[in-house]
Formats: sequence, C-alpha cells, structure tokens
Amino acid sequence: MIKSKKGFTLIEMLVVSIIVAILAATALLYYGRFMERMRMTEVLQLFGTVVASQERTLFQKHHYTKYWNRLDAGPSQTLTSSSDKHHTDEEKTHYHTRRCCTDNQCDQCKNDSFRPGFDVYFLEPGVEGNATSNWFIVAEREGGWGGYKYTLLRQLGDTRIYCIPGEDEDSVTLCSDFMGVSSAEELPADPRGV
Repeated sequence: MIKSKKGFTLIEMLVVSIIVAILAATALLYYGRFMERMRMTEVLQLFGTVVASQERTLFQKHHYTKYWNRLDAGPSQTLTSSSDKHHTDEEKTHYHTRRCCTDNQCDQCKNDSFRPGFDVYFLEPGVEGNATSNWFIVAEREGGWGGYKYTLLRQLGDTRIYCIPGEDEDSVTLCSDFMGVSSAEELPADPRGV
C-alpha cells in the first residue's frame, strides 16, 4: 500500500510566492496613488476656503491680496501677525502644509524629503510665472518619497482646478487621472501662459 505524503511541492510554493509578490506590488502602487489623492484633497479643501475669502476681499477692498494674514479665513497659522516659521514665510505670502513639530526640527523638516506637502501661494498678474492678467492660487508639491512633482492651480474667479505634472511618469499619470483624461497629450495647457 502506497502512503500519500501531505505537503507542498517547491513549484507550488514558488507559484504562490510569485502571485503574492505581484499582488503586493500592485497594492503598493495603488496605495501610493491613493495617499497622493488624499493629499490633493486636503489642498483642494484649502483652495475652496481661501478662494471664498479672496472673493470677499475683492468685494470689500476692490482687489485681491497675496498676503495670507490679510484674509478673513484660512489656515490659523497664516492669520496671525507673528511669523510662524513652521508653516509660513516671514511676509506671509507662502503657506507650507508640511508640518514641523518644534523649533529645533523646523530646519530639518524643510530638508526632509520624506515629509510630503505643498507650498501654497497666490500668483499676481504679470509677475514671473504668470503671463496673464489673472490671479491664481498655486500649490506646488514638495517633499515625499513617492517622487511626485506637480502643481495644482486655480484661477481666482473660476471654478476649474488644473493639475500640471512635472517630468516624472508618476506625476503625469496622477494628473491625467485627476483631470479625467487618458494620456498626457490630452492634459490642458497651463492657464498661466508659461
């Protein structure tokens, strides 16, 4: 009588290992994109709040402002008169969504490529980087290990939001997905005219 041995063969183990590796690589790719879309959502919520505040400023003072602390709504770090080097520059023209924990860590955080975030600022008409007569709110991606380099922007007075990819393929894929197009050639041109 022949006894059957129970267990797995080496080939069965290799096949299972390969399948698990492929599934893990695919999941990691989609997880990275998912996390990046979450970061984009945070900036889009900021855009909504700040654009509404800019529209109120236009109504009250008859002009937009490039200074965050002159708005009536926005991130709390930008609305105070004191300089908060964790999130803003001294003039309060840039807001950084990258978070530093203490004064001692702030310089380290600025150079930390693993802390993703955005540099958000207002772009006036006619200045370098804006060849139009329109104001824009701009969010440039900074930091992070995913390699994403892109810019989100919205013209004040308009509801469209643009994703301008950098040179890397991941950013082109992300912006194509964000803009609802299937290829880089279909992405709309940069509305700043640069």
